[in-house]
Amino acid sequence: MALLRALGVGAGLVAVAVGGVVVLGLLAGDRAVYATAGAGTAVGTAGLAILLYQLLLGPRAVASFRGDPRLAATRLQGLLLTTFLLKLMVVVAAVLAMRAADVKFELSTVFAVAFAVASLLCQVAAAGMLSRSLSRSSGRSSPALAPAVAAPASPLSAPSSESS
Repeated sequence: MALLRALGVGAGLVAVAVGGVVVLGLLAGDRAVYATAGAGTAVGTAGLAILLYQLLLGPRAVASFRGDPRLAATRLQGLLLTTFLLKLMVVVAAVLAMRAADVKFELSTVFAVAFAVASLLCQVAAAGMLSRSLSRSSGRSSPALAPAVAAPASPLSAPSSESS
């Protein structure tokens, strides 16, 4: 549920950013249309990423690595890589489609830059919500995670029983 809120927050930030750019007159005509399309495509791709998050980090998946923070971190890094590759494939496919349709390079660049900015805003919102959610869940289950997180004592750091 937190990730759906993150998508809403990200979409709101994107709408404010694109609306502000258009209202200020920084982009007009076709540029504004392509910037809006790029931002909308990024929000749609972020929605697909949220579905991946829900599938791979849902309650059932989290239960499988609840006591192993390394496994959780590895799963999260793999998920972030997967969503990055998804976004990259979408923007490349969109630019290739625009190139095939003989869209001017300037307009496809506006699309790609708007996609990148909107994608970054959505990613920051999702990362913030995900971080909050994970910190809250680790706070509740910290006794179960504590033995797995605690580093083994080294001979240098262990208190000595001999008195000098």
